[in-house]
Amino acid sequence: MFETITRRVAKIISNITDYDEEKISLNTRLIEDLNIEPLDALDIITDLEDEFELIADDITYEDFGNCHTVGDLVSLINELY
Repeated sequence: MFETITRRVAKIISNITDYDEEKISLNTRLIEDLNIEPLDALDIITDLEDEFELIADDITYEDFGNCHTVGDLVSLINELY
C-alpha cells in the first residue's frame, strides 16, 4: 500500500512541477530538488486531499512545510488515509 501511495503522490507532484514522475523517489527533496514554491504547495495539498478523499484542511500548509522529502509527505498521507 505504501508503494501505491508513493506513486500516486509522485504523479500529483509531477503534474504540478513538470518533474519526471519516474525520477521522484522517497528521498526526493521537495524544495531543493523539486523547487516547490508556496503556490505549488497549495496546489499539491488540494490535489492530495482530492486524490485521497481527505477532508479539506486535513493537510495544512504547516504540515506540508514540515515535510522535507517526498517520503515525509507519503508518511503524512499514510497517517491520514
